[in-house]
Amino acid sequence: MNNAILIQQCWKGDNGHGDYYPLMELTKERNQEYCKKHNFYFLYHVGTVDPKYSDVHDGGWVKIELIQEALKKGYQYIVWLDVDALIRDMDTDLRDACPNGIGACWMRIPQLDHWNVGVLYMQNSDAVKDFFNEWLASYPGEKQWMEQGEFNKLAMKSKVVETISDRWNSTFNYNLVPDAVVL
Repeated sequence: MNNAILIQQCWKGDNGHGDYYPLMELTKERNQEYCKKHNFYFLYHVGTVDPKYSDVHDGGWVKIELIQEALKKGYQYIVWLDVDALIRDMDTDLRDACPNGIGACWMRIPQLDHWNVGVLYMQNSDAVKDFFNEWLASYPGEKQWMEQGEFNKLAMKSKVVETISDRWNSTFNYNLVPDAVVL
């Protein structure tokens, strides 16, 4: 078994809301190529895990359950990429971004400085499992920031979340860096 997994998920919206499937299809081949090259298992999930997350405002909560499954299966390294994230540098091993806990980039935006959960890197441990259990238990959270806001509340009081270099989640207009591994 590979010791690393890369997870992406989206659902096909039947009403035009939250339909990122075409974007996910654009990156699927590249992600598969990356995973094959670096010996990652690639979990490409279309749909929801639990029907209670089928609303466009609740869709982000699915990532927590998918990551929890990877933790239970014993993957040592787990990487989550939202569908709008692209692996730019195909030669760098994403395991290098995984701290001994959860790695996230710090976003400096006018609305609220925060850790961005669109791209997450982690190593499996009891502390990481506990964090994800507590994070999912905070559902539904506040509608404005959904799972993003709840992650940040927990991260502020936790020692398991670590701020990692912007090169691991370089975002246009906020933290774009020239040596980006993931955009």
